Amino acid sequence: TYWLGLLTFDEGEYEVAADFLGTRTLEADPLGPWTSGARYNLARAYEALNQPQKAIELYRADDSPQRHGNLIRTRRLQETREDSKGF
Repeated sequence: TYWLGLLTFDEGEYEVAADFLGTRTLEADPLGPWTSGARYNLARAYEALNQPQKAIELYRADDSPQRHGNLIRTRRLQETREDSKGF
């Protein structure tokens, strides 16, 4: 299901990707071998679905070696949200 999530993400089917990565991968096996990748790509799907707060929550919850990159991405999302509000 992880690979199907990646495939559907690449196809632009972000809601389907979120289902594969969230429900069928992370919820089905929260400590599985694909957890970090599924969390990151689920957050990317939420970004594509214009749900930045959900993406930020996933990026912040990560404790993998990718964490520092995710925190940079979180900062970028927050700055984008602030810019769009006119701050």
